[in-house]
Amino acid sequence: MNNLTEAIAPAFRKMPRMKIANKRWILRSLSLLVSASRLLYRCPESIVTTLHRVQGRDNNTIKVIEIAPKSLSTAAPAIVYYHGGGFFMSYGRLHLKQAEAYAEQLQVRVFFVQYRLSTEQIFPGPLNDCMAALDWVYANADQLKVKPERIAVMGDSAGGCLAASVAQQVFDENQHRDQPQVIRAQLLIYPALDSDCKTHSAQSFTDTPIWNASNNKIMWQVYLGQTGRHLPLAAPTYASPIHRDDFSGLPPAYIESAEFDPLRDEAQDYADALTVAGVEVRHALIAGAVHGYDYVECEITQKAKAHRLASMQALLCD
Repeated sequence: MNNLTEAIAPAFRKMPRMKIANKRWILRSLSLLVSASRLLYRCPESIVTTLHRVQGRDNNTIKVIEIAPKSLSTAAPAIVYYHGGGFFMSYGRLHLKQAEAYAEQLQVRVFFVQYRLSTEQIFPGPLNDCMAALDWVYANADQLKVKPERIAVMGDSAGGCLAASVAQQVFDENQHRDQPQVIRAQLLIYPALDSDCKTHSAQSFTDTPIWNASNNKIMWQVYLGQTGRHLPLAAPTYASPIHRDDFSGLPPAYIESAEFDPLRDEAQDYADALTVAGVEVRHALIAGAVHGYDYVECEITQKAKAHRLASMQALLCD
């Protein structure tokens, strides 16, 4: 057992060490495997799901799954959720379970966005889909029984990048709207935020469970359509959230990061940038944890999820 493995909490040491290759057929195969995990999944009886088809910004159609408690009959806060998966993987059963837990425990409506994946459509395609889904929720708030002043964007990993990017783009587009869209909070779970991949954690965690430095670089190359190019990559506006010049005015943030995750330091950098700009930030660093840790049931996860839910409650519902 090496020093890094010893430092990782025991509950996470046996999580798989996933290594990807920059070949689209491999990335698409991984996405199919993740998709297969949800084929026989059925949501709890206490939850009702509704599939919506939303007009995209690129004249495409986006599927959005509405997840809500059956007992919720009145207007409620909403979370527009962007799943993780390196931009190239679809969502799995565990993503749905997390979204259902948020809906039930917070008594909110979750709108789970099936954005186009980077193996099919590079940036800005996935972000355009995320923006269109949020536009649709705001435009149909009354019909959807959503409180428009209490809408948050949320995502894990690559989805955290998309949520942060959406928050930035909405803020900028609001300058030209008669009726601004007010995002109540941006909820970022071990988010990918920096395409440079030059932080200490992004360079040093080369063999961590689930996600490592090499995977991280490939993820950004595919997302930005710059396969084969050396770092740092050219990051268009909104693609890499940490590269924004002015963070003032952005929504309050809850940011959660894991100690042994290549994405750890960029989460801290983003929290610092928001704080300096006067944005309310709650940042939780989960000691001993790795990327995707919250899918492993253990004491660390239970405590972290309780803190996460309390923070979400405070930012979105209170």
